[in-house]
Amino acid sequence: PILHFEPFSQILRNEERTWLSDIMSEDYAVLSEDAPAVQVAREIIRLEVSRVYVTRGRKLVGLITIQDFLNKVLRD
Repeated sequence: PILHFEPFSQILRNEERTWLSDIMSEDYAVLSEDAPAVQVAREIIRLEVSRVYVTRGRKLVGLITIQDFLNKVLRD
């Protein structure tokens, strides 16, 4: 269905002229996997982002979204 949505279809037709730098966001948060959960909330608020990338050393090992965080906090 999304392929029939005209603006999206047009973008796909011109994908060879669309660079990742045109799409990506430069606003992001990164935390080590051993950071306390409250730090996720702090970074989301401080940087006004909707996700936090989780690293082990210099390797990306996961992603926490606002929804993931709230579901865990509100359900426990």
